[in-house]
Amino acid sequence: PMIPFEFAALSAAGLAAPVCLLITHSPGSGVRFPEESLSVAMGFEAPALLLLSTVVLHRLTNTSLLSTGLAVWCGLVLGTLFFSALFLVAGAPLKSLDSTLTFAVHAALLIAVPCCALLRLSSSRWYRIFCLHRTSGAGELLLHHSVYGALGLGWAASCLVLLDWDAWWQVWPVPSVCGLSLGHLAGTCVALQRVSTIAKQAKET
Repeated sequence: PMIPFEFAALSAAGLAAPVCLLITHSPGSGVRFPEESLSVAMGFEAPALLLLSTVVLHRLTNTSLLSTGLAVWCGLVLGTLFFSALFLVAGAPLKSLDSTLTFAVHAALLIAVPCCALLRLSSSRWYRIFCLHRTSGAGELLLHHSVYGALGLGWAASCLVLLDWDAWWQVWPVPSVCGLSLGHLAGTCVALQRVSTIAKQAKET
């Protein structure tokens, strides 16, 4: 069975990249380009999140550690390719290709990895959860809310890049990284509240 708060730990760990990015890319840090900051941030986040994802999702899915590890790496590779293509088609600047690819890794870690590890190749579950918005159980509810929260706030935050304020935090993909991580955490928190409410109602009946 899915343990909601263990999934929440994965979401919270996803804040490592934006926090590190804001610290290293802020004025006075000596880092001039966002790709340098993002590389530093992902250097901290990626190994920790991969290890945490493998261990936590192994416990949550009751599958072998090897099977979970393969699903995690599959999600990382396929998710990185998918999000890289998506960001470029959506208008990510080609001159910032390194930053775009690193941002795609971040998105894959938070979105594609849990989805691939929990849903695997069940196309019917993917379609039911993300197209029909019908969830069954805490795990699917958490996936649905966290994915849509991440994509929604990540897309909204990307609009800040278009403003002509010339602020250091407007450089692509700084707003998007922060928005995606915060959206993922917000969606997870909303899902946890719903799971808690449903559990209380079940006890009362």
